Amino acid sequence: MELLPVQNRSVSAFSLGIGSAASLDTYLSPCEYSGAYLACDYDCMSLGSGDGLFPYRHLYLNLGYGFLKNHSGSMNASDVMVHAYGSWSHELVSSGIWESLLGISALGDLGAVMNMANTNNPVNAKFQMSSGATFDNIVHFRVKNRPMAVKGTLYLPLLGVSFAPDHDQFYWNMQAEGGLSGDFHIVTPFNAQTMSAQFALDIPVCGRVVQIGYGMYLMRHRLGGNFSGLWHSYATVGFVHRFERLKWK
Repeated sequence: MELLPVQNRSVSAFSLGIGSAASLDTYLSPCEYSGAYLACDYDCMSLGSGDGLFPYRHLYLNLGYGFLKNHSGSMNASDVMVHAYGSWSHELVSSGIWESLLGISALGDLGAVMNMANTNNPVNAKFQMSSGATFDNIVHFRVKNRPMAVKGTLYLPLLGVSFAPDHDQFYWNMQAEGGLSGDFHIVTPFNAQTMSAQFALDIPVCGRVVQIGYGMYLMRHRLGGNFSGLWHSYATVGFVHRFERLKWK
């Protein structure tokens, strides 16, 4: 079962997920919120002409929604996030059993946490744009002569910019004061830890490839006088579309 694309073709997967989320955002509330999380994932890897140092192209899109409550159950919050990651990778290992890629990536995270417990700051926008590294691995094996594969992708932002308003600075004040430049901060793994990972087991069933997976997203920082921590953890089920032909110039 070949899951790494051949030249001028792509392999894509679409899946739905359910799991849990947790958020602690002191711009909104000193309380931690947690609850259910729903997600939709699209993952596509393509191989162009095969020339160049980074011939593999990887696109990952995620849309998620979390319905959260504080520990007392008295207040509700919502967590909406979109992740769009693009990577250009070089093949490190291709042994027939193990395939490994390492690449550079552009990563965008956009969303909001809404907490009606604090009417002065009912929402905190989440934005981070980064450059970083992507590490892909595919391991092939057989169970009773049925070919299967385990896939894992790790995204590590290394340098970027993030939106983090100062403590008790309201959005209407930001607008009235004529600018948001002071609320954008340079982020690195030393002052803002962000990571995203996806793992999947691909199983051929009746001529299709079923994917059972797990996704995780972690973001935490202490910028602008506030602490922000966001965690998504969810299981997924979907289908893989192998070797869809692309239009190449």
